[in-house]
Amino acid sequence: MSRSGKDTTKLPSVSNIGSDWISSVRTNLKNLITEIGIIDKFKLGTQIRRNGLSEYYLRLPLFEESGDPVAIRKSTIHQVKGESIDSVLVIGSEQFWNSVVKSVVTKKPKEDRRLAYVAMTRTRHQLVVGLLANHFDKHKNTWIDWGFRTMSE
Repeated sequence: MSRSGKDTTKLPSVSNIGSDWISSVRTNLKNLITEIGIIDKFKLGTQIRRNGLSEYYLRLPLFEESGDPVAIRKSTIHQVKGESIDSVLVIGSEQFWNSVVKSVVTKKPKEDRRLAYVAMTRTRHQLVVGLLANHFDKHKNTWIDWGFRTMSE
């Protein structure tokens, strides 16, 4: 273990410089594969390459600490009306999203559709819509037809 209490036989610290991090991952991955005994059972590609990384970048840490934490806030749709926000995650009940889909498909305005519109148009850069599995399974093609992508894409 290192002074920080982190187990150095696992994933190395992101504060390591790039070349040290790659070297540690290579060694630790090889040791892990040997330890769990799967080297003969599977043909794993255990090569970790540094193609495309110049020596300059290999001397830098993978990540640098930022003094300013990302501001995350929780608000209702009514509270953000009129605002412009960098990234928005919109979540709602299955009943809410079913009502939104039905309203759009039937072209009949409803309050839930208006609320969804307000929530989804607050974002400047990234919109994530959190749908419950039951709703998603039932309406996946509709959301994709509207231009949304699934997390697996």
